[in-house]
Amino acid sequence: MTRLMPSPLRSRRRHPGGQRLRARGFIMGYILFALVVLGVVVAALSRLQDQQSDAKWVDGALSRLKDNLQNSRVQILTCAALITTGGTSAETQYPPQSDDGLLGSVTCPQGTLAPMQLFDGSSGVFTPTPPSGFSPYTYVNTFATAEEADPADVYIETTSASPMAFSALSRLQKSYSAEEMVVTTDSSGVTTMQYYIAKRAAGSP
Repeated sequence: MTRLMPSPLRSRRRHPGGQRLRARGFIMGYILFALVVLGVVVAALSRLQDQQSDAKWVDGALSRLKDNLQNSRVQILTCAALITTGGTSAETQYPPQSDDGLLGSVTCPQGTLAPMQLFDGSSGVFTPTPPSGFSPYTYVNTFATAEEADPADVYIETTSASPMAFSALSRLQKSYSAEEMVVTTDSSGVTTMQYYIAKRAAGSP
C-alpha cells in the first residue's frame, strides 16, 4: 500500500500565534527607537536652551560691567578735578583708596562738602553693583608706593571664578586698549579684571 507524503505547502504553514508575536516585537522595536530619538531631541533642545541662557547672561553682564566702569571713572575723574593740593603723586591727584579697599567707600578729599562719599547717592551716583558671580569692586591707588612692582597705579578691580564671567570679561577687554584693561586667570581658575584710570609714566620708579 502506497504511503501518502505530506503536502509541502502544508508543512510550510506558520502558526498564527508566532506571527503575532513577531509583529508585536517589531512594534515594540519601533516604539523604543522613537523613544530614543525623542530623548536625543529633548537633550539637544535642552543644551540649546542652556547655551541661549548663557549667552543672554554674558550679554547682560557685559552691559552692566561697561556701565559700572564708565560711571565709576566719571566720579573719580570729577573728584580729581576738584583736588587742588600740591604734589605730583597720584595720591594727591586722585582720591585715595579707602581703608576697606572697596570702591563704594571711596571719598573725595576736596570740594565744598569734603570729605564727600563718591558713591553714596548724594551726587546721584550709587555704589555700582557687579553682575552675579563677581566680587565687589575694589579701588586701588598705588602711586604713592614707590616700591609697588605693578605699574598700574589707579585702577578698579573685580574677580570671578565663573567660566561665563571669563567670557564676559574677554569680550569686555576688546573694548579697551591693552594699557587700559588687563584680564588674567590664575591656576585655580579665578579671573581678575583691572580697569586702569591712571598709570605711572613709563620708566618712572
